[in-house]
Amino acid sequence: MPLLFAIGLQMHRKYGLAEGVHELAHCGFSMSLDEVTQFLQSVMTSFHGWHTEDVQNASFTQFIADNVDHNVRTVDGHSTFAGLGMISASCFGSGTEAVQQRRIKRSKKRLTMREACLEKGIPI
Repeated sequence: MPLLFAIGLQMHRKYGLAEGVHELAHCGFSMSLDEVTQFLQSVMTSFHGWHTEDVQNASFTQFIADNVDHNVRTVDGHSTFAGLGMISASCFGSGTEAVQQRRIKRSKKRLTMREACLEKGIPI
């Protein structure tokens, strides 16, 4: 059911309409809002950290960072959101293999906002 999941996730991310995802799921056109929320929380809590062995054979590695500030609907439906995201992108030359990607561990239950954000900040 990857297509149904993708539709639910895209509608939630693009329009922020929980009601829209719920209605699509009710009609059989997407996954439920609970599944979409559980996926987003699983991604958010599955940080594995930076491992140098993942890119030791890379020809080039670039780190990309950006911040975001929104005064629209947030994950909990209240307040504002300010965040910073960072990724690394590596290029591997011909004849080299990238390390297998790590899988995202599926969370067993829906988390509260406090549980999902626990230890995700950087102390100042």
